[in-house]
Amino acid sequence: MGPITGEEGSATGAAGLGATVGAVGAGGAVLHAATNAAAAPDTNATSQKRRGAAVKGSCLMVDSCEFVLIQMIHATGYIAYFHFVPFRFMSQVLSSNSHFGNSRHCLEVFLEHLAHQPAVLVRVDASEGSVPREAGAWMAVFQDTLVGTVGGGHLEFDALAQAQAMLKSGVANGVAGGAAQTVRFALGPSLGQCCGGVVHLRFEYVGLQDIAALRIGLQPALLPVALFGGGHVGHALVQVLATLPFAVTWIDSRDGVFPPSVPLGVACEHSEPVQSAVRSLASRSRVLIMSFSHAEDLDILSACLQRQRECADLPYIGLIGSKTKWATFRHRLEARGFTLKELAHVTSPIGVPGIAGKEPEVIAVAVAAQLLQI
Repeated sequence: MGPITGEEGSATGAAGLGATVGAVGAGGAVLHAATNAAAAPDTNATSQKRRGAAVKGSCLMVDSCEFVLIQMIHATGYIAYFHFVPFRFMSQVLSSNSHFGNSRHCLEVFLEHLAHQPAVLVRVDASEGSVPREAGAWMAVFQDTLVGTVGGGHLEFDALAQAQAMLKSGVANGVAGGAAQTVRFALGPSLGQCCGGVVHLRFEYVGLQDIAALRIGLQPALLPVALFGGGHVGHALVQVLATLPFAVTWIDSRDGVFPPSVPLGVACEHSEPVQSAVRSLASRSRVLIMSFSHAEDLDILSACLQRQRECADLPYIGLIGSKTKWATFRHRLEARGFTLKELAHVTSPIGVPGIAGKEPEVIAVAVAAQLLQI
């Protein structure tokens, strides 16, 4: 839908905004409503239809038809841009059936659904300038379910509408909905966004026959993390890291410390002595040390520094604890022959600075944020 020019009043900020919205509903009737009670009185016969309309939060209800007012993109001198999507569909795709988070989990959900019904896969094919998602980001649009995201906002809702049209065409024909299409979206005034970049989205009708190729093609790149310690912070960290682009190896010397089930992408490993696991860590592992014992922490840290001396393939070695704990460890590691330059590779305390909370979940968020900076 293009710009709609209001005829009544002017925009004087959010509190004073009164706008007339016109849209063609599913039944072909023209829908009208005021987005603010402060809009000027009705002045023509057409606007009398507003009496049958009411604004309910973000939902516009008119003549028993529900639409979602997705976004008021822009208002300058009382020119407003609006986007409408049938509320019935949006309430379904934005329900608990929708999955917007971790792409690793989303991929499994997507392929599980795809085994039973077709979808349109929307991928960021290329981008220029400032954009909400990188090339390779994707979402899958089913008849009543949305999996993944290409960045949200008006861009995503336009893509969603286009994918729905392509999906209906394919389902109606009983075949793939035509060749894949790539559409250019400029994130400027026409979309009511000021990012300034350009996104090229590729739309592709997919089905059961595509599952094997998609499992390979959409597999996210994961960074290895070695987490030593199954205590409270370890448990909290696993939950956070599992939603991020990390493959976690969770290591402890004790039996019975791991939960019966762990998130996708987390592998549990029992190691006794625990520091022996350092030798087999994946190259480029980010190492987090937080065992139940300071003696174990010291042995793990020593093994990590020895590996770093030999292989230089551990970009991050983090030790939980206070500055006092690290000062004590530093002296003991110096006595074991490690140089000040080697010890400078250790991060302790761990977590992004400025977060004072000591609750396991708070520490987990701070540490995960630090790992994302590596």
